[in-house]
Amino acid sequence: MVYNLKNSEGNTVYGNAVGVFVTYKNLSESEYISRLINGINLVKTEDTEYLITEKIHTISQEDIKNIEDKCGLKVLDGRGEIADRVPYILREICKLRRQQLNEKEILIISDNTALTEKLTLNIAKELRFLSIMSKDMTFIDKLEKEVLIETGLSLQSVGKLDRVVQKFDIIISMDSDARLDTSNIKRHAIIIDISIGRIHKTINSNRKDLLIITDLLFRNNGILKSNIEAFSFEDKIPSYIYEGMKISDSIVPVGVRVNDKDYSLKEIVDVYYGKKRNSSVFLSK
Repeated sequence: MVYNLKNSEGNTVYGNAVGVFVTYKNLSESEYISRLINGINLVKTEDTEYLITEKIHTISQEDIKNIEDKCGLKVLDGRGEIADRVPYILREICKLRRQQLNEKEILIISDNTALTEKLTLNIAKELRFLSIMSKDMTFIDKLEKEVLIETGLSLQSVGKLDRVVQKFDIIISMDSDARLDTSNIKRHAIIIDISIGRIHKTINSNRKDLLIITDLLFRNNGILKSNIEAFSFEDKIPSYIYEGMKISDSIVPVGVRVNDKDYSLKEIVDVYYGKKRNSSVFLSK
């Protein structure tokens, strides 16, 4: 079944909502992806450019590339939307905790792509301490020079994820192959997982003190309306849906997803750090 997704006035069609029913039962991963590709190709139109799937966080990077190549569509994963707004999210969390972002030690675990490069350059403008972990020294050398020229900040490189992670207040993970040892992570650290598959979201089963953000939420604002209950959308939509429907790059997120639950920034700070929050030593009277 295919339905048009329109704005609240009903005068703009953003796309089509489609149910492609593929069971996991008795199928290998490759067979599942193959059937999904066949289903997408059956229902897509000549005007279709992008694919938004609710299963995006369960599909590997290789599967995404396979879908894109065989369907001729760009699969939206929301990673760019999250990366663009990381500085805002961290500023707001620090403000609610009455702390300063530039006091924080931050580590970026690189996936050696343009997305890591863009994020690093954007956030370096606001920091005094920034480190990056990557095994690709060519990528690191180039990025260190760019950051120094554009921001004046000396980017520190980290060779491997061992006990050195104990010093970081904030870890931003871009890499799907990175594995964090929970015993080495600083207490009450913030982890923003922008990796394909959101591989760090289960760490909280062992470390309840860690704030692990796996997605950002945006207000729908009437962007997506459907009279069909099966294709209805909440007032707040995840980044991968917002990416395909956004009307402005300047819109800020209204919440975060942590442990598969949605919170406002104030709510998540209250939950993880308490209503009596730690103050920066520079803000203390």
